[in-house]
Amino acid sequence: MASQRLPLHLCNSIKQFLQKIKAKTNFSSLKLELKLDWQGRIILVLLIVLLFSVTSSGNSFGRNSMLRTRIIGTRYGKLQGVILPMDQHKYLKPVEAYLGVPYATPPTGSNRFAPTRAPAPWDDVKTVDQMGPVCPQRLPDIDNETLALERMPKGRLEYLRRLLPRLKNQSEDCLYMNIYTPVQG
Repeated sequence: MASQRLPLHLCNSIKQFLQKIKAKTNFSSLKLELKLDWQGRIILVLLIVLLFSVTSSGNSFGRNSMLRTRIIGTRYGKLQGVILPMDQHKYLKPVEAYLGVPYATPPTGSNRFAPTRAPAPWDDVKTVDQMGPVCPQRLPDIDNETLALERMPKGRLEYLRRLLPRLKNQSEDCLYMNIYTPVQG
């Protein structure tokens, strides 16, 4: 099998990049030699591209990873949520979201028809970054659009299409709230 090589201009670009790094680090023992096989060179190029894409993209790297909020205290324990960017709305700033915060004991088992009680306190910081389940409910069947439009106006059908994915996670243990607040800055 013939040995494959990277184009000369790519090797020179990598070499110049490494020389800049060497100049900024002041490591006298840093040797600059590109004695890599073609697989090693490809990996090096991919790492450099990844490095530049992460550092040049600014805030977009944080959008894919969930940024954590400050830790807040409640009478039941400490909470930490997530910061949600409002990218789709030009003039809105990010918000701190505390999702799925329990506000009462689950109405299950012997608590099913009893009045609600305060939730049990917790010792650790509770990460609240996902919405809790919604209470059980009968959902309308909108799979067949023609039949659905006989029972409801088009606007309601479109609204239900947007809403139904959020109603998939149903449980009797549904006493959770979502809290949104401007980012403290």
